[in-house]
Amino acid sequence: MGEISFAGFRHYLRARSPEAEALFEEVERGEREAALDAGIPVEEVDTGTYGIMSDVFWWGVFHPALERGDVRLVRDCYAIVEEIIRDGDRNLLECLWIRVISYLETSEWSFVSFEYGGPGLRGMFEEHATG
Repeated sequence: MGEISFAGFRHYLRARSPEAEALFEEVERGEREAALDAGIPVEEVDTGTYGIMSDVFWWGVFHPALERGDVRLVRDCYAIVEEIIRDGDRNLLECLWIRVISYLETSEWSFVSFEYGGPGLRGMFEEHATG
């Protein structure tokens, strides 16, 4: 796979995670409403990568899968994390760290992360722990 860009994350996640589709429809409905309220073209309203990473990927797909114990979806979400660590551009990796990995390294999810996360995530945890 080629580089996953910060600017292209919405497209990547939409293609990679069918579970996110209803959430994307909700985000896009909100963007259309905001554009209508502001009297501007919808193209000028963008939730942004940080919003998509948080609201769609973490809070909409990944966290609920962890809470439910949906092993198939949890594994898929960790695979997405690994893909971003391996192939994401610097800005996307920073976004991932702030909006997802910071939660995964908490005591609540760290044991799951070490079970299902890959070498990229474990390496990031170790690097963060050693400063």
